Parts: sequence; structure tokens; C-alpha cells
Amino acid sequence: MDEDSELTEKLNNMLIESADKESVIKFLRLSNYSKAKSIGILKKALSISYYEAQDIVKHGVM
Repeated sequence: MDEDSELTEKLNNMLIESADKESVIKFLRLSNYSKAKSIGILKKALSISYYEAQDIVKHGVM
């Protein structure tokens, strides 16, 4: 399993356990992921469009 898949799985588990999407964004920020990387990770983890993920990363809202 590659790093992106492991991270996506971890974020999915976080969402399943707490349903607090803000904690996922905070986790990505504290882990020093770039905005571009965070967008890609959120897109994959949440099964949303690139633009939705970009909005979440830029504005911190879900």
C-alpha cells in the first residue's frame, strides 16, 4: 500500500469514527501537507470533485 492510499484510509477512518470533517482538515494542515497535496487527498478520501476539495482547503468549510 502506498503512502497516499494509507493516508486516504486513515482519513476515511477518522471520518467514520467521528464524522468531524474539520478534524480531517486540521490533521492535513498540522501534517504540513501542501495545499495541492491536501486537495488531492481530500478529493480521493471524500469522493468529491477537485473543485469541492479545493474550496474546502482554501476556505476550511465542508
